[in-house]
Amino acid sequence: MNCGIQNASGNVIQVLHSDDYNIDENIYEKVRTIFKKVNCEWLFARVRSVDIEKKFVGETPPKFIKMYKFRLLKIINYIPHVGVFMRKNIFETYGYFDIGLKILMDWEYWLRIGKKYTPFFVDEYWCTARLHQNSLSIRESFSKLMHQEEWFILKRHLKWPYNICVYAAQFMFALIHFLKRKTITIVWKFPILEFARLMGINSQI
Repeated sequence: MNCGIQNASGNVIQVLHSDDYNIDENIYEKVRTIFKKVNCEWLFARVRSVDIEKKFVGETPPKFIKMYKFRLLKIINYIPHVGVFMRKNIFETYGYFDIGLKILMDWEYWLRIGKKYTPFFVDEYWCTARLHQNSLSIRESFSKLMHQEEWFILKRHLKWPYNICVYAAQFMFALIHFLKRKTITIVWKFPILEFARLMGINSQI
C-alpha cells in the first residue's frame, strides 16, 4: 500500500484492494465536495462486507456507531480502510503504514493520526469489501499473529495499565468466540499462559 500511496499523483488517497469496490459511482465527487466544505484532513464512510456469492455478511463500523470517537478507537478498530479518504499530505507528515504489521497496520495508523486530526464520518454505505477464505482478515482472524499485533499497538499508543485492560478484554472476547465455534486448540486451552507469553512475562509463571 505504501508504494501506491507514494506514487499516487492525486491529493486525496483511497486504498482500494482488488476484492473491494465502490458502491456509488459519484463517490469521488462527494469526497471532493466534503473536503471543500468541511475542515477535515480525512474522512471515512460505512463499508458493507459480502461473501463470494455477494451475500451481505456485515458492516463496518457497527450500526451503533454514529460518530467518530477517539476513545472508542483505542479499544476497537471500527474504521474500515476501504472507506477512508485521506489527504496525501497526512502521509507525508506522519509517515506511512507500519510494514512491520501484517494485519492491523490500518488500526495503528488511525491511532497515530487520530490524536491530531478528527475525521469526518459519512453515515452512508460507500464501499463494499468482498471476503473469502483467502482474505487476510479471514485467514488470520483471531490468530496468534493478530493478538501479537494488538498488544504491540496497545503498548505503543496506550499507557499502562489501560493498555493491558483493553488487551485482556480483546483476548477474552476472542477466546469466547473460539469456544462458540468449537475450534479449540491446545493454546486456547491455556489462555492465561498464552496471554502472559504475548506480553513477554512467561518467565514469571
